[in-house]
Amino acid sequence: MNHSDHAFETMTDPRGDRVEIDIKLVPLIKSLWKKGIDTEMCCQDTDGKCRITFPDTDECQKFVLAILENSDVRIEVITGGFPDMLEPTVMWAPRHTEKITDIFLERL
Repeated sequence: MNHSDHAFETMTDPRGDRVEIDIKLVPLIKSLWKKGIDTEMCCQDTDGKCRITFPDTDECQKFVLAILENSDVRIEVITGGFPDMLEPTVMWAPRHTEKITDIFLERL
């Protein structure tokens, strides 16, 4: 899940795989998994943006709708935006990570 130079925590994802999660995204990813929202990949800073890639549009939609219903954080949703990925990806400014995490922690 993580192949960057950022500090990370190794965690076990819902499928039972060991994955590396960037430290700044650990609380958000944990809360998404607890809500049953599956993730494919994440990065706390790619060209000045945080990103989470989801395995399909259903998982992405759950994430996006929760943000749209509970905040004014500006997000970008792309599909096929990275050369090796076709899965939907959501990106946002790193300064909003805590606010986005709070949305999912409050919804548990």
